[in-house]
Amino acid sequence: MTHVPKLIDAGHVERLHTRPHHLPYSIAQHSWGMAVLLYHLWPGKNPPSHQLVMSCLEHDLPEYQVGDVPRHTKERWPDLTSMLEKAERVTAAEMGVHIHSLSDAERDWLRGLDLLELYLFCLREEKFGNDLLLEVKAKCDELLNSSWVPEPVRQVHLNTKQEALL
Repeated sequence: MTHVPKLIDAGHVERLHTRPHHLPYSIAQHSWGMAVLLYHLWPGKNPPSHQLVMSCLEHDLPEYQVGDVPRHTKERWPDLTSMLEKAERVTAAEMGVHIHSLSDAERDWLRGLDLLELYLFCLREEKFGNDLLLEVKAKCDELLNSSWVPEPVRQVHLNTKQEALL
């Protein structure tokens, strides 16, 4: 049970710490945002699986130990990426965070929600006059237009993008 306080502390890890932003943006805010999006966008009568909900809430908790390394850094140094993935698996185990077994469709939902929530944060920052996240927003925009993105996630992205242009 000594890992329990770390789970709460992990929620306070700052996201996008390499990019200046006006609003606070923690793992807790991001994960909660993903869970709310999942709840409201999930199609059909049956709720999403427990594993998917918990993945939304816990997927970034290992960043408590390894930090929120930006995507562009991971893309530039693939060897670093593989070391970080190993460190995240070890940290997750030490913290009692389960790496949930997800179907391919659920993994697409997790990735899509991760990007959509980040995209929405970037839009809020842009409304406050912060143009330092435009590159991050553009990358989210590009990825959210991919064929693997679940249709409800893609629709919210497209609708939000159109509304932002008005």
